[in-house]
Amino acid sequence: MSLYWAAITVATIGYGDVTPTTTATKIVGSGSIGPAFQYLISHGVVEEKYYPYVDNDKGSCKASSLFFLPSYKITGYEGLPTNTNDTAIMDAIFTKGPVLAYIYSNNKVFKNYSGGIIRNLFPNSTFFDHAIVIVGWGTSSDGVDYWILRNSWSTNWGEQGYARLERHHGLIGINQYVYYVKM
Repeated sequence: MSLYWAAITVATIGYGDVTPTTTATKIVGSGSIGPAFQYLISHGVVEEKYYPYVDNDKGSCKASSLFFLPSYKITGYEGLPTNTNDTAIMDAIFTKGPVLAYIYSNNKVFKNYSGGIIRNLFPNSTFFDHAIVIVGWGTSSDGVDYWILRNSWSTNWGEQGYARLERHHGLIGINQYVYYVKM
């Protein structure tokens, strides 16, 4: 796992799910990726094989037992302009790697997604409750442009933990808050 991918993954998990924390500070459910990124800047991240994601919110933080493992640090993170356009997101993915985006996931279509391209779902939403990783983009055989998203809800959700979301409409608020890590 590359450091970039690890940092983006931990930051998305830190936004409302589970993330390594110090024993004094609990970031879980903080509602902001800032604390997750700050943790990575200060303490680094260990490889997933040493601290795998657990698909529940009842797990306990094991950060104190990880300090003897090698960790990798990021130097910072940066956001794209609010309500950015698709081209800017594509450029960031191409030049920086996968990007993190806040989305509105508290709806039946997204929660129960099992495959296909998600279309016409809360365009330009301004309410956010989850973070995902945009890993790429594509165009279907019938001409529908879409984002490829990685979610933290396990491989049992969507298409093995991934989803395709129609581009160009800011569905579920995906264009509002987009971030990448700085190495």
